[in-house]
Amino acid sequence: MSTLNGASSEVSPLCRMQLERSVPKDPCRLHRENDQIMCNMEQWAKEQKIANEKLGNKLREQVKYIAKLTGEKE
Repeated sequence: MSTLNGASSEVSPLCRMQLERSVPKDPCRLHRENDQIMCNMEQWAKEQKIANEKLGNKLREQVKYIAKLTGEKE
């Protein structure tokens, strides 16, 4: 049988298939995909921050407007 991580031992076909699936076939590709995911998440977070700031500004304007209307009523 072939060696696995320098140790020579008998490995069942089922274990061999599981090991082969768990070992990345292209670690560089996985790193690139991971980097792309992180970039996408960072971009999403920036977009969410901008959207939240815009919403916060609208809410502040509405609070001021309501306060103005309430003050005029009294």
